[in-house]
Amino acid sequence: MNRSELARAVAERENLPRKRVEDVVRSLFDEIELSLRQKQPVTITGFGTFRVDHQEPCMRRNPRTGAPVDVPPKFKARFKASDTLNAAIQ
Repeated sequence: MNRSELARAVAERENLPRKRVEDVVRSLFDEIELSLRQKQPVTITGFGTFRVDHQEPCMRRNPRTGAPVDVPPKFKARFKASDTLNAAIQ
């Protein structure tokens, strides 16, 4: 399910204008992105936590040639599902 499909499903379920729901969904994701850019975790109770982890620099090997490749340090977005969500999936 992509963003527009999510907005369409919510609009149909709640009987709301699709354009308005799309704006709300876009705003929600924009706020999550803004918090992550500031390295602030976003916790949605009953759903999960989005956070930013720092990945240290390391040395890897190119699988095709075997040549060493330096991997620079970087930040990665992570998501950890809540126990409630994990239970619902099971």
